Amino acid sequence: MSVAALPPWPDWQPRKEYVMALAFVPHINISSRIANRFGEFAHSFIFRAIVSGYTAKVLHEVAMTPNTYMVVNLLKLREGADVVDAHTKFNPFALSRHRRCDTFLRSP
Repeated sequence: MSVAALPPWPDWQPRKEYVMALAFVPHINISSRIANRFGEFAHSFIFRAIVSGYTAKVLHEVAMTPNTYMVVNLLKLREGADVVDAHTKFNPFALSRHRRCDTFLRSP
């Protein structure tokens, strides 16, 4: 409101309208600062929650990887099947014709 407190130019007539228009500036300024602070808080809170959730998921996967391998190998032994692409060529630039593998299942 400091601009409205300055003395006006002597020939300037719309002084009352000018002061009325500037009366909202402090309210807008204070409101935008408060909204900015709340937004910063919400952003940091949500970011912290996302990071901690991601960390928990990664740690869970690291802890469960040996168990996953154990279960997969147990299932492969019980079923007696293991999918292997032994004769498959994965080179997309191969000049020779692609040979088809006859058997995908290999028994132990």
